[in-house]
Amino acid sequence: MGYNWVGCHISVGDIWRTDFTSESIMSKPTFKINDVINNLKIIEDLGVKKGSEASKNSVRFVMVECIKCGNKIEGRYQKFKDKLKVCPCSSLRKIKKFTCPYRLRILKIWHGMRTRCYNKSSKSYGRYGGKGILICDEWLSSFDDFYRWSIKNGYGCNLSIDRIESNLGYAPNNCRWADAKMQSRNRRNTLKESQVIEIKNMIDNGIFPVEIAKKYNVPVKRIYYIKTGLTWNE
Repeated sequence: MGYNWVGCHISVGDIWRTDFTSESIMSKPTFKINDVINNLKIIEDLGVKKGSEASKNSVRFVMVECIKCGNKIEGRYQKFKDKLKVCPCSSLRKIKKFTCPYRLRILKIWHGMRTRCYNKSSKSYGRYGGKGILICDEWLSSFDDFYRWSIKNGYGCNLSIDRIESNLGYAPNNCRWADAKMQSRNRRNTLKESQVIEIKNMIDNGIFPVEIAKKYNVPVKRIYYIKTGLTWNE
C-alpha cells in the first residue's frame, strides 16, 4: 500500500520508519552558544549522536557550564532544558529537606572548594585555582568519597577543611579538619623551625632583616621577633 503525490511514491513502511522526534528532524539546533537555561550556559554544541539501543533516536548533545559554580557538564540538550539533568550545586536546597546536618555542611564545604578552585568568577579564585591549588580527581568527581573521608578523619561542626602544605591542593594526604587556631598556624607566611635556624644564622652574619623578610616572604617584624627570641608564628 502506498500514496502518490506528483510522481513520487511513499509507502506506509517509509512513514513508519521515519523518526519524527523534534531532536532528530532538527537540522540545526534551536539554541545558540552562550544561551543560559536553568543556570547552565551552553558553551559547546557536541552535535547529534545516536541514542540508546532501546530508543534508536538521534539526539543532540551539548557542553554546559554552571553560572553559579563554574562546573562543566556534558549531556543531552533536552534533559538540561527539561531540568532532568542539573549541576550538583543546584540540589543543595533539596538535600536540606532529607539529609543530616553533618552531610549538608560537608556538602557546602565541598561545593566551596570546587568554587574557589575552578570558578574564575569567584572572589577567592585568585588565591586558589589561580595559583594552581586544585582538588584531587577522587574528591572532584565524587562528593560521597569526600564525605566518607571526612567522617573517618575527625570531622566536627566547629572545624574547617585545612591543607597541611599550603602550596599543595586538596587531597586526602594533604588535608585535615582543623579549628581556627590550627589553621592560622598554617598560613603561607608561617615559618618552619628549620627556617628559623637559617634566619638566626643570617642575622648572626649581619644580613639585614628587610632582606631576610623578603627572601622568606614574611613581615619584617617577624624577623625581629626571631632576633629578640620571641615566638615567630604568632
